[in-house]
Amino acid sequence: MKVHQGLETIESEFDKKHQIGPSKVPSEPTTPDSEASPTSEPRHNIVSRTASPLEDANTTDSVRSSETKRIIIEWIRPSTNDANALGKGMFPFLVNDTDSNQLVIHDIAIRGTVVLIDLRAEVKFNHVIDIRVDERAIQRIKKFIHRCPKVPSEDSGKLRWNDTPIRPPGNIMHCVNKKSTHMEFAEVWDARGLDDPLTIAPEERIDLEPSKIQRDAQVLVEVIPEIYMAGDIFGVTLHILTIALLQEPDGEMLSTRTLLLQSPKKKRRVQ
Repeated sequence: MKVHQGLETIESEFDKKHQIGPSKVPSEPTTPDSEASPTSEPRHNIVSRTASPLEDANTTDSVRSSETKRIIIEWIRPSTNDANALGKGMFPFLVNDTDSNQLVIHDIAIRGTVVLIDLRAEVKFNHVIDIRVDERAIQRIKKFIHRCPKVPSEDSGKLRWNDTPIRPPGNIMHCVNKKSTHMEFAEVWDARGLDDPLTIAPEERIDLEPSKIQRDAQVLVEVIPEIYMAGDIFGVTLHILTIALLQEPDGEMLSTRTLLLQSPKKKRRVQ
């Protein structure tokens, strides 16, 4: 799902309002955010699946797509009784065009180079993948987060980016999984050699052993952003949804791929 009409104007005015510029390199790391539990209950029927990911993360609260459909994102805090909720903060949901009470949780895709990875079972804290990204990716994430009307401006001193989700020296994106950490993180798939991985439907993706994701590999990480508050400071957590291997550290893209002689719509695990 791509957005185009009016986007440059919207982002230009948005940048001026929130004064978003190049990321500043922090002088030293800070203690990771502790998440508080703001109060509020959702007013909608929330669907526990994700919408089509926006790799460009250029979604506004109301923007026209190439099909002239309006894209509306609403930030909602799940019910405190929802066992499937990823956290206690606010999450982005796409409003259904035909039913405004039907909402689908929204994810963003980020490309980068792995600098830290731990997807093992029984991890001490969370599954984690840190990826090195370019400045454009940093700005896309910031703009997306600022589309939430409750998020303060960059110069307010009320919004923290480091050292999560942006880690020193300022170009490392920190992504975590906090669910079922007693098991190995299994949502890993093979996107080597694909021109546009985001066009591959979930049921057509080829599973990959998590151990294949190594330092210096090129990956595409789909994340669900969460905005939370710790005291009077806003923070952001990027929850891992899936990890796609684009290229191995040695540059090989196809050498270990499996040829499928059956329907590609049937998911198969690569040994």
